[in-house]
Amino acid sequence: MEKFLEFLLLIFTVAASSYVLAKSCNSFEGAADWLGRKLPPGVKGATINAVGSSLPELFTTIALLFFIGGNEVFGAGIAVTAGSAVFNSDIIPCLCIIFVTAPALARLLVRAGTLGFIRMKQEWHTTDSFEIDKPALIRDGIAVIIAEAVLIFLLGKSTLTWVDGAILMAIYLPYVGLMAWQSSRYPVVQDTEVSHHVAHVEKLPVGKAIVEFDFNSLYFGGAHYESGKAHRPWIVLLSAVAVISAACYVLGETIVKSAELLGVHAIVTALFLGAAASSVPDTILSIKDSMKGNHNDAISNAVGSNTFDICVALGFPLFLYGITEGTIPMPEHDSVLGLRIALVVVTTVILSTFLIPKRVQFWQAIVLAILYIAWTVFIISTEV
Repeated sequence: MEKFLEFLLLIFTVAASSYVLAKSCNSFEGAADWLGRKLPPGVKGATINAVGSSLPELFTTIALLFFIGGNEVFGAGIAVTAGSAVFNSDIIPCLCIIFVTAPALARLLVRAGTLGFIRMKQEWHTTDSFEIDKPALIRDGIAVIIAEAVLIFLLGKSTLTWVDGAILMAIYLPYVGLMAWQSSRYPVVQDTEVSHHVAHVEKLPVGKAIVEFDFNSLYFGGAHYESGKAHRPWIVLLSAVAVISAACYVLGETIVKSAELLGVHAIVTALFLGAAASSVPDTILSIKDSMKGNHNDAISNAVGSNTFDICVALGFPLFLYGITEGTIPMPEHDSVLGLRIALVVVTTVILSTFLIPKRVQFWQAIVLAILYIAWTVFIISTEV
């Protein structure tokens, strides 16, 4: 009974961390929308949103490696990153499709997932099917495949060094350069053309603003973001990042403690508890984009953030630890082999699901859901 109560407490801690991440994401989303208002469709999702919303993976890995368990739990950091990559490219597009093509099911999922505390009453952009920018998806897909190929190679090594981290980070540089080049090819959007949902900011009472982690209301009284006051969105964004980092430390502790309680390797709990909780910002941002009809940003955020997860969220902590502490031994665990297989299979199936059909429809959400269930069963079977 005592272990059961302790496990429930850990689950509550994960839920609380997810709540903090989700609410902080609201502040981040408003600031990121304004800062990325001049970027062309798809680019904003693959850069500003992807980098910012992937910070939980980065901070969770740093917390595990430097403050919680050292190189003995680095495998859990890998699992958070790889598990988030699978979650981002599978579950997030799945939910985006459901919100766009099956709003009644989306409302049911929200009520069930929040135990009835949240009810989606507002209307949003819905359609039976929609097209996505396939060249942009191919661009992001190629970047993810290259990053995953390098990660799969690294997972096969017995030890990792700072050089491996530097290689991972170096892969991200051409991707950022490509985004900047593509952005320069589009005409600059004037401030007067910024959409209403970017410019509008709701002012909340102080008490509610604290609970909602609405930093714009706390600092600036809910004032609109304006070009002449460029520091405001940056302050809001950095405040959101600070709260996200604290929540990720708690999440890292929970990953290790839940593994000890269940008698499994921390890799297993990180693959599911850590990956799902740290992917909350990606999920919120992508669903909001899909509800606004920004399907390209919704999908590119999910796919583009995977490149950041692998190259920077994993590469930077590995590089930093390597130059300060030394090499990191790779854990000898069957889940590591499972990750290598899953990354290849999941990426191939997901890209095929979006690239082969002309339009995106509800049936693709079903395929993605089945794929994630199959992956979950496969990973768990490696622990049994």
